[in-house]
Formats: sequence, structure tokens, C-alpha cells
Amino acid sequence: MKQDELRRLVQKVKKLPTIPVIMDSILKLLKDEDASTDKLAEIISRDQAIASKVLSIANSAYYSLSQNVTSISHAISLLGFTAVKNIAIGTSAFSYLSYKGSGIDLKDLWLHSIGTAMASEQLGKKVPSANPETAFIGGLLHDIGKLILINIFKEQYKEVVDMAREKSCSINFAEDKVFGITHISAGEWLCEKWHLPEEMLLSVKHHKTPWLSDGNMQLPSIVYLANNIVKRERIGFGGDWFTPKIDDRVFKILNLRDADISEVSSFMIMEKRNIANILTIWE
Repeated sequence: MKQDELRRLVQKVKKLPTIPVIMDSILKLLKDEDASTDKLAEIISRDQAIASKVLSIANSAYYSLSQNVTSISHAISLLGFTAVKNIAIGTSAFSYLSYKGSGIDLKDLWLHSIGTAMASEQLGKKVPSANPETAFIGGLLHDIGKLILINIFKEQYKEVVDMAREKSCSINFAEDKVFGITHISAGEWLCEKWHLPEEMLLSVKHHKTPWLSDGNMQLPSIVYLANNIVKRERIGFGGDWFTPKIDDRVFKILNLRDADISEVSSFMIMEKRNIANILTIWE
């Protein structure tokens, strides 16, 4: 690709969309010392589409609740403020940024992302100093840059997916070859524009290379492993099936063993059907 065309594409990507209203309201609420569950429920309930998706996830078999969740307030009382907040942030981002005909079905990308979120949460429970709920949102949003590239390049993104399949390479390698930009860079720019919390930015920026993180290496390492597990178990589709060998540096960062990864893999295999059932919220 010629340099002037590449420059034009980069500038086009950097003209990122504004933050979704629901996400913006929730992030502002988190800065409020008087933040309450009632206020969070009110914000989410303003958007019926987002609220219905949050309720669908809350009622999914993954959470194994003994009663049907009938309202956002009810979901908060059962799952907790942070869990519902994270689900709402993730669903608002996916609902706001979507496009068909890109070579990646939005439902499959959502399934890959929700699977990575759940695997991240399970891994987070095995790392004493980690926060499983923070790991969940990190996994959920790690591929948000793909939504940006898909929205901007539309059908052109299919060329990237085709290259990844034909050459058995990673999607970010194919993105760089086709556009000179990767979903990692696009996601980082989006996180910065939307002023998302640092843990979300690190999960996006370093989910392929957590050992290069100049901040918390633990969270992107968890997302890195979760992404690896979900790809190996073919949960959803993020644009490629390229699954490299787990880097030993990640095991050292998290102080985990192969047995820990096997346990989470087994859990995800058992939950695969339950996770797939969440796809009904996109129909």
C-alpha cells in the first residue's frame, strides 16, 4: 500500500466514533462518590436494547441463578454492582459498533469476546492478587479494535480474514499487511479517545504481548491466556484460528501451572453450550 494511502487510512481510523451514551454515563457514575445501585439501574434501563441484553446474560446458565432476573435492579442485587456494570459496558460497545459482511459475523465475535471474558474471570480466580471482575471486562473488550476496523473498512475487512485463513497467520498480522494498521492500535486509540480506565486500555493494548506492558502485566497476561484457551476450544470466531504456543513469560507473570490452564480449559468446554446460548440476545 502506498504511503499516502496508508496515511489517509490511519487518519480515517483515528476519526473514531464518540463514546456510547450508556458507557459514558456509567463511567461518569463510577467517579461519583455517591454512586448507587439505583443510579446504575436507572442508567442501564434508559436503553431498552442494552437492558434486555444485560438481563439475558444475567439469566444465562453461566451464572446459574436460582431465580429468574426480571429487572436491572434485580440483576444488581444478585450479581453485584461491578458485574452488571461490566456487562453493560461491554454490550453497549458491541451494540454501538457493528457491521455485517466483513468476514466476521458479529455474533461470532461477540461469542469469542464473552468467552474470553468468562475464561479471564476464571483465571482471575486462580491468581491471588487479581480481580476476577476486572479480568472479565478486560476479556470482554480486548478485541474492540476489530469493531473499529470493521466499521471503517467494511467489506475490505473480509480480505484480512481471508488472508489469515489462507496463510494460517494471525489476524493482526493480516491487518497490518492489508491496512498497515492492526486492531490493537485501533483499540488503543479508541480507549484513549473514550478515556476508558487504564485496566481496559492495557487489556486491549497488550493482550498479545503482556510482557511488554509498562503498567500492570498481570491483567493483560490473564486476557492473553483466556484468548488462547477460547481460540483453542473454538468458542466463537475472532477472525483467525492462529493459536501460538503460550509464552513462558506469561506463566511467570501469573505464577500459574499447566494444570491451572487445563482446569480453566475444561471449565470452558463444559460451559461452551451455555455461552453459545447467550447469542440469542443478538438475534
